[in-house]
Parts: sequence; C-alpha cells; structure tokens
Amino acid sequence: MTREGASNRKNGFVILDVTDPYNVTISAEYNDDMTGGVHNVFIYENHVYAVNNGTKYDIINIDDPKNPFRVGVFELDTPGHSIHDVWIENGIAYSSNWSDGVVAVDIGGVKFENLIDPNHSLILYL
Repeated sequence: MTREGASNRKNGFVILDVTDPYNVTISAEYNDDMTGGVHNVFIYENHVYAVNNGTKYDIINIDDPKNPFRVGVFELDTPGHSIHDVWIENGIAYSSNWSDGVVAVDIGGVKFENLIDPNHSLILYL
C-alpha cells in the first residue's frame, strides 16, 4: 500500500501481512528518502519498484518483508524528467516518462548488490 500525499510526510509504502484476512497486520513500513510520495509500485521477484517523487523509481528488496532495504534507484538524466508509472513484464521494467516517452530497462541481469549509483542515474548489469 502506498502513502502518496500522507499528512505525516511518511510517504513511502506499507507491507501488509494478509495471511489471516480477518486480522491484517503491518509487516513493515518503508519511508527512507521517500518524502515526495510513492505514486505507484510494482512487485517483481521479491523487489518493490516504487515510483517516488515523480522523478525516479527506487528498487527495494523484500526477501524478508519485515526488513525491506533499498538496492537501487533508476532516474533519467534529462532536464525536467519525470516518471509517472512503472510496470514489469518478463524482466523488463517499463516506465512512462511524460515527455521522455516510455523507457525500457532490462532488469533480468541487474546486479542488485552493486546497483546504487551515487548520481542516482545509472543501473549496472552483470
């Protein structure tokens, strides 16, 4: 569940445990560097791809749903760029980027442990 526009500025996302649908509990909250609001998420192979602040998507590992952690960020380097949505099909992350069109990123070979780029603009591949 995303928290875009939350009044407490915790605008990340919440992981819910729905094992018992009559007693839903919060497994974890992830708000790290997500003050701009998470508009859209897509879950693929135990990773959450979260469109954050309308300019990038963060990649969060949820192998352990109680302890999510960021493994990467994708952001275009064009002036005034923005990302509206992200979705994944067969190892390709597609993002709709307004004036930059649709961008496809092959995440099938992403080396997650080395993914974070200090410039928040590159993704490394195996």
